[in-house]
Amino acid sequence: MLEIVNAKQLLENSLEDQMMNQKVVFLTGDDDNSFFIIELHKDQTLPGHYHKEKIEIYYILEGEAEIITAQFEDGKMMDQFVQSVKKGDTFSITPYKVHQITNTGTEVLQILAIAPKSHSAKIGTSSPYIMKNNESSNNYNSCRFIVVITDIIKISGDRRSPEIF
Repeated sequence: MLEIVNAKQLLENSLEDQMMNQKVVFLTGDDDNSFFIIELHKDQTLPGHYHKEKIEIYYILEGEAEIITAQFEDGKMMDQFVQSVKKGDTFSITPYKVHQITNTGTEVLQILAIAPKSHSAKIGTSSPYIMKNNESSNNYNSCRFIVVITDIIKISGDRRSPEIF
């Protein structure tokens, strides 16, 4: 017999992750290939972060957003892009691709994501890596990243509140 879950019910009954500023719910899958639903309210931002392994696949189920991406190499952010996404759009995030998503619409942003279970901040011990603000770094604030990339904070399951901004 299959285990069938209702994504809407699970999302309604979940609490917002205070560290990642979102609701994220594991729906089904295993350690290598998991299915999540993510929810951001108006003007909420999923902080800039990256993963060292595997890709993430996103599908915008509801709403509109701005996604900022950049490649993280040798401690520096390279090739920054700002793009708009809306309901029905899909894209992949490769390893070391810094990504930050902001709900720019008036509705709740809902995203379906396929990724290794380790990409979830609630579960993983190897990912995601949150970018820490450091004023002495290259000034990317003018490029609209909420965070400046210089130091890396590794998220673990201990629920500490690292200095992200």
